[in-house]
Amino acid sequence: MQRQGPIVRFVRLLIAVYAALCLLALWLIPASAHGWLGVEPDPLAAVLALLLALPWSFLLRLLGDPGPWLATALLAVGMALNLWLLWRLQRGGHAASDPPETT
Repeated sequence: MQRQGPIVRFVRLLIAVYAALCLLALWLIPASAHGWLGVEPDPLAAVLALLLALPWSFLLRLLGDPGPWLATALLAVGMALNLWLLWRLQRGGHAASDPPETT
């Protein structure tokens, strides 16, 4: 087993922070709408989720007005796709089951 270098650990920490921010942003949308835990109603509560789901959140414009539940679900899918892409990039673009290329 290889030891992880400091750069790999740092990138994994950034991925974990991004995932935590995504969960917080998705929780903030209904929390703001319903006043959960004393959160004040804010019409801009979804802006953080829109930013974290970029560039996939631009696709919401193609749908017109999909409604709050579908929009939130699509933002969650965009965030999950970003997380998957970040994870693949930090692994060098290949899965653990892929054999290493030999030259």
